[in-house]
Amino acid sequence: MYQFSIAVDSAINIPEDSYEMDALIAWMTIVRDGIYPGEGLLIPEFKTKKDVAKIPGAQIPLFTGLLDMKANPQAGEKVYAQRCLTCHGDNGLGFWRDGEGYIIPALAGSSSFSHAGGPLMVPIGAAFLQRNMPLSQGSTLPPQEALDVMAYIATLPRDTVWWQSYYFQHDPCSRPAFMPLHVGVIPKDFPFTKEQAQFGPWRPIAEWLASDACKSANPPTQALLNKDFDPKQAPQAPVKKDSAAAPQ
Repeated sequence: MYQFSIAVDSAINIPEDSYEMDALIAWMTIVRDGIYPGEGLLIPEFKTKKDVAKIPGAQIPLFTGLLDMKANPQAGEKVYAQRCLTCHGDNGLGFWRDGEGYIIPALAGSSSFSHAGGPLMVPIGAAFLQRNMPLSQGSTLPPQEALDVMAYIATLPRDTVWWQSYYFQHDPCSRPAFMPLHVGVIPKDFPFTKEQAQFGPWRPIAEWLASDACKSANPPTQALLNKDFDPKQAPQAPVKKDSAAAPQ
């Protein structure tokens, strides 16, 4: 039996049968055991930090020249049809078998990662795909095709989570250049479109986020913990309208 508590103003026990408890235990299990058998914190290589890449996806480098690349979700839909659809399905919902769970993981819908998930930052998801997919054929997708197909996957329907609006609220200029604008606090005076933030090219965004212009308009604030998740405390700056809206 597990028992955990969250300390804010006072300790609050997480109910044993709650979604939060299930999620916490699942995360701890992945950290301990890894995603696949024989991996995780219990293996000597990981405990001694000799091989920090033993958990798949944890240390996969982004593509060389990534900031100057641009993802094309329309081209990615064609790649998906050729290389991914057979396993993951035409709607990205994967394949579920009663009594066993997901045989093929979902890439869309309520059983997939949410809008706040790391793979929805297209370069991160693309790096994982290029290294590991299609199954048993890793590293066969060219980087541009991996970027395109991840961009297409990012347009598929999926859940939102209530906390996704609060990322980087205390230092908006520290957000990754490729974080989509529906996640996290948008810096004041942000001059780029929603389409460019999600699909690139990202170098102009990265340079602006590191600039004095961003920092002077968005000085870091102190994290309070208490009341940090009050919706009134997470203002959203207006976003420049897209000249050509990306598919949603």
